[in-house]
Amino acid sequence: MFEKQLWQHAASSLNEFADFISEALKGPVTIEDATHRLLAYSGHPQVTDGARTATIMGRRVPEEVIHRLWNEGVIPSLHQQNEPISISAINEIGLGTRMAVAVKEKQTVIGYIWVVEGDTPFSEEAKEDLHSAAVVCGQRFRQQLHPRNPAQQDQQEYFWRLLTGDETEEQAVEHQILRFFPGRAQQFSIVVIEFSERLEHNAWEQLNYLLTISQQVKVMLKTYDQHQAILMLYGLESRNIEATISAFLRQMHRVWQERYGDTLMAIAASEICHRYTEVAGGYSQALTMLDLKKQVRQLPSHYYFLHEAGYYRFFPVLLQRWDEETFTHPSLKNLFDYDAENETELLSTLYIYLSEDCNVNAAAKILHVHPNTLSYRLKRMQAIAGIRLNTAHEKWTLLLELELLKEKQTSQL
Repeated sequence: MFEKQLWQHAASSLNEFADFISEALKGPVTIEDATHRLLAYSGHPQVTDGARTATIMGRRVPEEVIHRLWNEGVIPSLHQQNEPISISAINEIGLGTRMAVAVKEKQTVIGYIWVVEGDTPFSEEAKEDLHSAAVVCGQRFRQQLHPRNPAQQDQQEYFWRLLTGDETEEQAVEHQILRFFPGRAQQFSIVVIEFSERLEHNAWEQLNYLLTISQQVKVMLKTYDQHQAILMLYGLESRNIEATISAFLRQMHRVWQERYGDTLMAIAASEICHRYTEVAGGYSQALTMLDLKKQVRQLPSHYYFLHEAGYYRFFPVLLQRWDEETFTHPSLKNLFDYDAENETELLSTLYIYLSEDCNVNAAAKILHVHPNTLSYRLKRMQAIAGIRLNTAHEKWTLLLELELLKEKQTSQL
């Protein structure tokens, strides 16, 4: 019965169709095409939310709402299943509780129907009715739902599909990217730049300017999500793309600080990718590196790639285990006690010496002492704590213990 009524109301206009769904489900309705361009909406003023209001005013779903729905897995879920899904409120972006369904043509998404929840929660019958509405909508309004020019499908939207692993066919992705970006990049990296504040229009334009004038890299795709800018970069110097991207990121960070202050907090990049279907994994790597930089304060800011972090990758786990143990390395304890009693700096001297790969001249230069003075200190360490440094195992054990101690002290400041 309901489906028959849907066909009757679908005979006139998409707006009337939206009004009928709204009356049946007791909540305001919006209907969008595959690129989230608003096509129709119901008149249901009793209930609404900020996201719906902004969509109607802008004739398109706001970017930050789209990005958040991708990150929360809402849009990927809509793509993967035919049944409507329930969506909990996300207050930060003005999104109230709602139900949504993808309108499909042969399993290809050509649009969406969204219904904001009214005074009472949606029932299972309401979900069945919304599913029926999506079927009728896809058949009756197929031409209206299709974008007028598929080649101009929103680049940010498509980038999110790659970032979340929603696109899995290499050839299909390559074909789509060629519409956005001429030529095929053989190698690229996913870069995440984190700012201290939400990325507003001015900051986004400033970042785009620095990217545009670069003669080192080119941006294939770009988007943003609250405090983060996400880029798909390839280097113009193809012989060593990692070095090219790394040099550009260092320069960009420096220029940003000089011009705009300290709002750029950290940068991380994926390992070099060779296939477009590696984008989602690359994005995950960059986020892992970014999270590592937050947890390990000693990690140099100019380390962007996960492999550059070395054993710092394991620091969060090691620090947790280190906190749980009562064990203290006896040699380091002896040096610590000696320094405390004699006001010396043997422990810090050992750390610098080990950090410089046991190079006496390099360590002495950092310590501002003569190499002979450093050699004397090393002999004192041997006498006091039995430190010989004859094997790589002993060197790395002591260095790792000292790194963990330093990280612990730094985090307590």
